[in-house]
Amino acid sequence: GLISDEKLEQFLKISIEKNIALGKLLVEENVISLDALKAMIKKQIEEIFYDLFFWEGGKFSFDETEPDLNRIIASPLDLVFLVLEASRRVDEMTVLKEHIPNNHIVFKITDLSKKKDIKFVSNEWSILNLIDGQRNIQDIIEASKLDKFTIYKMLFSLISSGYIQKVNP
Repeated sequence: GLISDEKLEQFLKISIEKNIALGKLLVEENVISLDALKAMIKKQIEEIFYDLFFWEGGKFSFDETEPDLNRIIASPLDLVFLVLEASRRVDEMTVLKEHIPNNHIVFKITDLSKKKDIKFVSNEWSILNLIDGQRNIQDIIEASKLDKFTIYKMLFSLISSGYIQKVNP
């Protein structure tokens, strides 16, 4: 949300053409601050780490190479916090999966006119706007740019509150 999708596409092309890291380019062009870049990189690393705990299978290989330290932005991470948060998410996702067992489910909005004083945070409104009776959860995840865990939590909240329901339950 720091820059528009159009501006991001423009800078992605430039970054590829000039072989410059996107973040470095955005900072050099004063589009974002270095602190904002560090915060986004830290958030991205955390989300990737959390996603690892939800993998059901995969292959692993190790290639010993020297890292390109010229393209590295160091950002300290609290490993204990990350593991505890990942464990909490795994526990919560187990409960969420009982109600939302897979990414292929399609939801529709219920009649909101009967609900009084509806108060949603901006992310919930953005998810509600994506629920159209045709998109499945995977489509919503891709369109929202939010992580799977957050989407599942929001969907569960919307289901529990009676704001959405499964199409063909």
